[in-house]
Amino acid sequence: MKIEVLPWGVHRSADIKLVKVFASQPGLCASFTNFGATLVSLDWVTEAGDFIPLVYPLASLEQYLRADYYPGAIIGRFANRIGGAAFCIGEKNYPLSENGEGYSLHGGQEGFSHKVWDLKDFHATDQESIVVFALKSLNGDQGYPGNLHVEVTYRLTAHRLSVAYKAETDSPTHVNLTTHGYFNLSGFQTGVHQHFLRINADRYLAVDERIVATGAMPEVKDTPFDFIQGKTIGEGMSRLGEIYNHCLVLASNDMRSPAAEIFCQESGLSMKIFTTQPAFQFYTPVDQPAEQHPSLPLSKIDAGIPWSFCLEPQHLPNSPNIPHFPSTLLGPGDIYSHKTIFEVSSVL
Repeated sequence: MKIEVLPWGVHRSADIKLVKVFASQPGLCASFTNFGATLVSLDWVTEAGDFIPLVYPLASLEQYLRADYYPGAIIGRFANRIGGAAFCIGEKNYPLSENGEGYSLHGGQEGFSHKVWDLKDFHATDQESIVVFALKSLNGDQGYPGNLHVEVTYRLTAHRLSVAYKAETDSPTHVNLTTHGYFNLSGFQTGVHQHFLRINADRYLAVDERIVATGAMPEVKDTPFDFIQGKTIGEGMSRLGEIYNHCLVLASNDMRSPAAEIFCQESGLSMKIFTTQPAFQFYTPVDQPAEQHPSLPLSKIDAGIPWSFCLEPQHLPNSPNIPHFPSTLLGPGDIYSHKTIFEVSSVL
């Protein structure tokens, strides 16, 4: 494998870099940037040398700065919504950056997705490439207490992309990190409604009108959220009557078996996702981005059809305000550690 680091612009006097990882074919190649520790691209390279984009890329740093939907970014300090844009630790209330109507979303107005990270390390062997980004989030950042040191390690092999998270704090704080890639295994040639999806989730989180978790956790049985046996995304959306933007709680997260499996008949590509996280935020957007990659327009995908899907491995949203949810509180001496693996293969 081979790694190349290129200048990609300047943001707030900080140098932005594009890290390209090349691999032998067939297999995966990828690129990353230290703006948001973002996965810019993930492509499957066929034996013939053709590239099939699996994650939607943008063409420039400027497009990422203008994007409001977190494409490919690392999300933190807290993924998803925190109701009331506040939480308490002990007797102290912490107001957070409110970037939604009555909630804080994805860490606030300037969460980790909009930070310039340090490119801490990168190296390659014949079998794998490793790219490490680091960030120090200061006490009070977006309202969160404690100085938080975060590392995200991307590891790429011919068939796997792994994302490993590590965080430590000097004062109690809530932490919930994820990655926000927009996937389409057809290479964005068609919508994802025909993708066959299986998710090992036996419960889902009920939400209010703001999509904030209420604390109720119904079973998925006999609901549109039941993907245990598998079905197409379109079949589920037809029954639901709207897009998915819901948290599905996994029955198991021990990494020994996939938490989710996706197959695209058009491309013959399949993807398995393994994670230590307890849930996925499942999102199937139909509104296409205003700015698109000039060499990857989405005009082939009809209006009203989901152009991509997100499966964001994470802890349960709004956990700081729901005592019976597993805690997301991280204290001094604790180490936040989670890992997700995306495994891609071709049947063609």
